[in-house]
Amino acid sequence: MKIKFTLVLLLINFILIVSCISRKNIVLSSSNKHINKTLRVKWIKIPAGEFKMGSHHGNSNESPVHTVFLDEYFISKYEITHTQYLHFLNDIKANPNGTYNGQELIDMDDSDCALAYNKEFIFKANKYALTPDTPVIEVTWYGAKEFCHWLSKKTNSIINLPTEAQWEKACKAGKTAEQYGDIGKISWYSGNSEERIHAVGQKKATSYGLYDMLGNVCEWCYDFYDKKFYLKKPSKNPKCPQKGYNKVVRGGSWKGLPGSIRVSFRSYVNPLSSFYNLGFRVVKQKSN
Repeated sequence: MKIKFTLVLLLINFILIVSCISRKNIVLSSSNKHINKTLRVKWIKIPAGEFKMGSHHGNSNESPVHTVFLDEYFISKYEITHTQYLHFLNDIKANPNGTYNGQELIDMDDSDCALAYNKEFIFKANKYALTPDTPVIEVTWYGAKEFCHWLSKKTNSIINLPTEAQWEKACKAGKTAEQYGDIGKISWYSGNSEERIHAVGQKKATSYGLYDMLGNVCEWCYDFYDKKFYLKKPSKNPKCPQKGYNKVVRGGSWKGLPGSIRVSFRSYVNPLSSFYNLGFRVVKQKSN
């Protein structure tokens, strides 16, 4: 009996230790040991060449279909996660309220935000984000852009948000269909998301190997939105006007209806805004 009792105590202690370690990994997710494994952005090469941008069957702002040439670039395999973003915030020593240099990067005051501040930025699970490997949400366009600036310096690369053309070419991956597979297999959307975002990389990838290009969270793009930009038929490495009121958002999200979970679907948001279904991914000009 004594031996059995001792074994039971050892088993209970082991379970408690494992449980504590698991909680520590989440709370201290900005520690160097944890970040070294999860911070690195994985890149997918998008080859130089032409593609057909726009849609014959979408909304009026998606036409006319026109040929666009893009130089080679690299785009992140996954959307930027909470773990990656909180490390960025801690590294630049952003203010506890999520501002930096007078600009709001992430809306820490919104209850939908999955980050908290306790001497440093930490992950806190909520109903929209259960784990830190979910795409970061409640980030403004400026917050996404500042992340690019920080990562550029860290990796000695030229990193930015994708232009609208870069985003669409990466998503289409040489095809013309509005979706790169069955909607339930490729994306988290209103029909299967259980009203929350999910960890990156769980659905079927594009033929280029990119995950969550459709659904999960909408993604900030570099460009200002111009409803009639396609009428100008820009042909090489196009960028929308450098001035405007709203920034392009692509990809649809976990709360999107099927009609918005399409490759060519265009939307827009004020760059100062942030939402519980809006995040981003990044691009760079060349591989290190």
